[in-house]
Amino acid sequence: TRKRNKPMWKPLVTFLVVIGLASITMAQRSKDAAVGYWVGEVMRNGKTWRVAANISVVKGEVKASVDFLDLDVIDVPFPATRSGEKLRLERPQPSGNPIVFDGTVERNKYTGAWQGFGLDGAFELRRSERTGTTHREEEVTFKNGDVMLAGTLLLPSGRKRFPAVVLVHGSSPNERTTYKSWARHFANSGIAALV
Repeated sequence: TRKRNKPMWKPLVTFLVVIGLASITMAQRSKDAAVGYWVGEVMRNGKTWRVAANISVVKGEVKASVDFLDLDVIDVPFPATRSGEKLRLERPQPSGNPIVFDGTVERNKYTGAWQGFGLDGAFELRRSERTGTTHREEEVTFKNGDVMLAGTLLLPSGRKRFPAVVLVHGSSPNERTTYKSWARHFANSGIAALV
C-alpha cells in the first residue's frame, strides 16, 4: 500500500492559531486597567475639588499626571506605583507631607483615600474621554551666550503668527507645571505662551 503524507498546512494553521490566541491574551493582560483619562472629585472636610488624572504605561512603567481643576493647576506629574488593582499616586512636597491618591481601580472607577495640604479625605474618579485642546505644546531649547535655556511653548491652534508672553518663575524652586495653567489660558485665548 502507498503511504499517505499528512498535509503540512494543518499543523501550521494550528500553530498560527495558538500563537494568535496567546498574543491576544498577552495583549489583554498587558493593557493596564488604570490606563486612561479619569475625572472626578476629592472630598475633604465636607468640600469637593474637581480633579482629573491622565494615566499611561510607558515601557512597563506607570506614568501619571493630575489636574486640580478648581485650583487651576494642571499636568502635575505624580510618581505612581501599582500592585494588582491597587494604584498609588504620590507627589512629594518641598515642605510638608506628600499629596497622595491611594486607591483601587475597578472597571471604570478609581476610588480610595486622599491626603494633601494637611487634609485627609477620599476621592472618586471615573473613566472619561479627554476633550480636545485648542492649543498645542512644544518643548523648546535656546541659547543665551554659553547658557542653554529650555521651556515649554504653548501655541494656539490655527494661524502661524501670534502675540506672545513669557512666564518666568521667581527665586523659589518651581516647576513649569506651576505656571502651565496660566500659559494654557493665554494659548486658548490666541496668545502664545512660553513657560
